[in-house]
Amino acid sequence: MKKKNKQRKNKTSKTIARKGIALKAGGIVVAIIRVVSVSILGTRRSDTPGVQQIRSTLNSANYPNITVKAGIPVRWVINAPEGSITSCNERMFIPEYNIEYTFVPGENVIEFTPARRGEFQYACWMDMKRAVIRVE
Repeated sequence: MKKKNKQRKNKTSKTIARKGIALKAGGIVVAIIRVVSVSILGTRRSDTPGVQQIRSTLNSANYPNITVKAGIPVRWVINAPEGSITSCNERMFIPEYNIEYTFVPGENVIEFTPARRGEFQYACWMDMKRAVIRVE
């Protein structure tokens, strides 16, 4: 199990190095990855030329569904207030965009560019908390 976890960490570090900024401090990798945020009450978009910016707030019960447009870069800013991160929702996987993200308290940013239209499921690391990215 430890060897498999180590392989996943190495793969994750390589992915992070390609998609964002990775800093190593005392053996811990802190990453800023391109992400967009959505509000619990719905998607809130910010007008940034050429980028779809979405804001949301992480809660312990579920992840938000979001809607974005194909072909336009997305910046998803997810606020994680104290107490919102649990052992289940702390790590999120978005298979369509090859994103694995571990939340930290405060602002979390994920960026990606949706190439094709459709509905793409994402989930926690245990695949229990699921949501959808709808691309129009």
